[in-house]
Amino acid sequence: MGIFNSGVAVGNIVAVPLIIWLQWRFGWRAAFLVAGAPGMLLAAAVLWLPDPPRGVQDKPAAGQPDVRHAAGPAPGPVSVYLDLLRRPPYRLVVLGYAAYTFALGGLAFWMPTFLERVRGVAPAQATTGFGAIVIVTGFVGTFAGGWLGDYLLKYSRQAYLWFSGTVTLLAAPFALLALAAPAPAVFYPAIVVAELLLFMSTGPVNAAIVNLVSARERASAIALSMFAIHLLGDVPSPVLIGHLSDASSLGHAVLIVPLAVAIGGVVWLLSAVLNARRPAVAA
Repeated sequence: MGIFNSGVAVGNIVAVPLIIWLQWRFGWRAAFLVAGAPGMLLAAAVLWLPDPPRGVQDKPAAGQPDVRHAAGPAPGPVSVYLDLLRRPPYRLVVLGYAAYTFALGGLAFWMPTFLERVRGVAPAQATTGFGAIVIVTGFVGTFAGGWLGDYLLKYSRQAYLWFSGTVTLLAAPFALLALAAPAPAVFYPAIVVAELLLFMSTGPVNAAIVNLVSARERASAIALSMFAIHLLGDVPSPVLIGHLSDASSLGHAVLIVPLAVAIGGVVWLLSAVLNARRPAVAA
C-alpha cells in the first residue's frame, strides 16, 4: 500500500515541472492534453492484466477454514455496503480517515493563499514552495510509512492503526505551529514535519481497512472508504474554511486543520484499542 500510494508523489515529481513548462510554452490546453494521454494509455494497458483470484495469498486465521479458493455467488453491492456500515470497527477507522482527509484537503487548498495573505509570501513562492514540500514529503512519507507499518507488525497485530494514530497525532502540534508561527524559519520547517508525518499513515491505514474485511469485500471496503473520506473530508473542508474566513479571518479559519488532524489521530488510536479485542478476519 505504501509503494502503491507513493506512485501519486512520483507522478507529481515528474508531471509538475513538465506541466508548468508546457503551460508556459504552449498554453494551458496543451498541458491538459499531455497530462491526460498517459492515463489513457495506462487504462488501455490495464485491460489486458489478469485479475488474480481474491484472497489467493491469504492464509486462514487460526481455527478458520481455508476459503481462499471457495466459490459461490457474491452478495449484491447494496447489501455489502450496508453490512460494512453496520460494523463499528470499519466505521471508526473510516471516520478517522475522513478527519485526516479533511485536514489534508484544507491544507492543500488554502495553504498557498494563507502564506500569501497572512504571511506575506510572494504568490509564486507560496504556490511552488508549498507544492514542492507536498511532493517531496508525499513520496518520502508515504514510502517510509508503509515500511515502518510493516516493520511494527512484529510487535502488534494492530500496528497499522497504532502507527497511523500516533504519527497523525504527532502531526497536530506541528500543523498548529505551521499556521500560528509568524517567522518563515519556524513555519516552513513545521509544514515539512507536519506533512511528512501526515503522509506516513497513507499506506498503513489503507492496509488496516483491507485487514478489517474478508477477501471478497476488499474492493467494496476501499470503494466505500474513498467515497466517505471525500464526502466528509476534502470536499467540505475548503468550503468550511472559506466560510469561517469570511466570518473572522483566514488566519483563524485554518486553525480548524490541526483540530481535524488531532481528531483523526485519536480516532485511529481508539480503533487500535477496540480492534485488538476482536478476532482476526478470515480470508
